[in-house]
Amino acid sequence: MNHPASPQPDALLNNLRLLCAQSSVSGQTRELTECADSVVAILRDVGLDCRILPTAGAPIVIGRYDAGAERTLLLYGRYDVPPAGLRRSWSIDPFRPTVRDNKVYARGAVVKGELVARAAALQTLIEQKVPLNITFVVEGESLIGSPNLGAAREAIGASNLSLWSGGGFDSAGLPLFYTGVKGLLQVELQVATATTVVPATYAATVPNPIWTLVMALSSIKSEFEEILIEGFYDEIAPPSRQELNTVQGLDVGDQERRKAWGLQQFVANVGGAMLTRTETFSPTVNISNLNVNSSTAPAIPQRASAEIQFQLVPDLQPARLFELLQTHLQNRGFNDLHIKLLPGAYKPLLSAELPIDAAQAAVPIFGKPAHVLPLTPFAAPAALLAPDVPLLSCGLERPSSSILGADEHVPFEDVMAHTRLMIELITRIAV
Repeated sequence: MNHPASPQPDALLNNLRLLCAQSSVSGQTRELTECADSVVAILRDVGLDCRILPTAGAPIVIGRYDAGAERTLLLYGRYDVPPAGLRRSWSIDPFRPTVRDNKVYARGAVVKGELVARAAALQTLIEQKVPLNITFVVEGESLIGSPNLGAAREAIGASNLSLWSGGGFDSAGLPLFYTGVKGLLQVELQVATATTVVPATYAATVPNPIWTLVMALSSIKSEFEEILIEGFYDEIAPPSRQELNTVQGLDVGDQERRKAWGLQQFVANVGGAMLTRTETFSPTVNISNLNVNSSTAPAIPQRASAEIQFQLVPDLQPARLFELLQTHLQNRGFNDLHIKLLPGAYKPLLSAELPIDAAQAAVPIFGKPAHVLPLTPFAAPAALLAPDVPLLSCGLERPSSSILGADEHVPFEDVMAHTRLMIELITRIAV
């Protein structure tokens, strides 16, 4: 169903091509800076006053529209992308955007699709003189925990509502809205034993850092998916009956996910509404990387390490969890293990009541109301920018999007629909 205020598809596609052609891979300062400059150019073209806020890492873009209104909307966007991986895994050059079957293929097509869709929506709204002040913050460190995003909080001033980036669709193709986000804690467990690589001959007497690391990791999570850190669950506020009711009967497309990701089944064989419930309300601990100082010959390595991410549900705080983790490992005798706090940590955030009926905002575009969930399945740094105002998050990710794999893509009709959805949402907010 078309919204009467439709964006210009050619301009939208050109901006998406422009951003996706830039290899703004997380951690690559020069490329991130160049992409930030392009974001500034796009936002200025749509009518925002822009500036770049330098940080110790990637620059933060801040765009403003001053309507002289009493209320201000904060929008959040991202321009950093994951590495493309092996070029031979892609059917195209990952940084030469290609349109095929009305889908845009490129690394970063999804998050940059969200970004350009929102910029296009703002152009329409500014031309219509929307009675709402708008602040648009776009960062380039979302993939490493947003360690410098807090620096923008003072620079942007107060807001009344924040519109966040990220989210997907249900099995019927309706967008999912979220009114809260999970928090994040990232740590690295480091073990070092001998000062040199020792032959495996001495495995009976020389401590092996890999075994120490494996045993430490095994003590954190059980085979039944229970997190074993003492006091962990004492910090968590259980979801209310009203919150649990939001996922009743909701199908996010578990069969489509299994097919797209090549899975036989999910953890504990969950599916249907239980899959959504588990992803929404469960904290997580994930091992994302293992490193070993190895040798080509059978040997006892000198060092081993593991990077771990915790996704936090209310009311679990990252600083408190770090303390609990330290105590947990010390009590089990892992005295030769060092716990390093990685940059980027923030608390979860549950929203206050929204001033609009977000579900109904989807009707003019999709023909049906959207589902509104109380918490994202992913972590997002809303607490760093706007901890005291209502938030709403939605995005463009589908199971087949391949946002971390080869041939990432976004249907261009999704980008167009997201633009119209933003126009509808912001128009309702401004009333």
